[in-house]
Amino acid sequence: MKYIEDYRASKILYNFLVSNKFKGKFILPANVCPIVPFTFIQAKVNFCIVDISESDLCLDQDLTKKLISNSREEYAGIFFVRTYGVDKKFDYFFEALKKINDQLIIIDDRCLAKPEPFLTHIYPADLVLFSTGYAKYVDIGEGGFAFFDDRKGFFNYKKIKTNFVGKDEYLVLNDFKVFIASDCQYTKKREYLWLKNTSPSEDYIQKVEKCISHTVQHKKKLNTIYAEIIPDQYLLQKDFWHWRFTILVPSEKKQYILEELFSNQLFASSHYASLCHIFSNKRAPVAEKIHSSVINLFNDRYYTEHQAVTTANIIKRILDADDTI
Repeated sequence: MKYIEDYRASKILYNFLVSNKFKGKFILPANVCPIVPFTFIQAKVNFCIVDISESDLCLDQDLTKKLISNSREEYAGIFFVRTYGVDKKFDYFFEALKKINDQLIIIDDRCLAKPEPFLTHIYPADLVLFSTGYAKYVDIGEGGFAFFDDRKGFFNYKKIKTNFVGKDEYLVLNDFKVFIASDCQYTKKREYLWLKNTSPSEDYIQKVEKCISHTVQHKKKLNTIYAEIIPDQYLLQKDFWHWRFTILVPSEKKQYILEELFSNQLFASSHYASLCHIFSNKRAPVAEKIHSSVINLFNDRYYTEHQAVTTANIIKRILDADDTI
């Protein structure tokens, strides 16, 4: 098993894809972060988007197995996202895929999960990604690291030099938001040169280790506040309380809740919108349904216990109200 680090996880993914020149498509979940398909596009690796499962909010396992079983040559691998950093075992799914096609590449995206700098094994995954950049579980403002399975010498990994244009780092996501907001398909108008050639600081992984313990304790405090105040029926399982504290509210009240929080100088997010119809003529009903109701409450080091209490009370007041917004 080999350890890699770079200035961001998407650069590691890009290097991995380009170094190995995979043939065939990768299957991505509909709720994937938009930076991922852009990385595949930049690496000139094909992909398709598949809906998620309502049970674990991750890639639909039955549909994925069916696609790969019906056309083994068509698919090079899967990009499996642990939605909201969900803390569950998925080895059984990865092993089932390997039984269908032992050459299938499995990329396990744990960028929203708690970083694990000392993993001892990753099999049956082939590449496991972690991120410590902005708004991740541990946010030190830089870096990503990964492990890949090199037992058979099957994979190559080279640091690929890329051209970089500063404004493209902003445009790559801003332009994509336009496609999502307008609910129209993505059309490649230009090539975004947004991947840098820099490296994280020399003591990068030491910084990560130092931040993990404090981050875990802080999240625990804020999660307890949210769980005690917000009614149980709106809470996702504890497995989803890691990256942020995620709730599902009535879709007709979601926007009002967000507006009330913002007007009180508080914060929340609503990740992630379905990308299925952005890259194809298909829809992803489950991903769209979840996004219509999901709110991610902040539990990072920038959010205080007082803010969490105020946030939770505002949400409870709106959810307890009988009137429809």
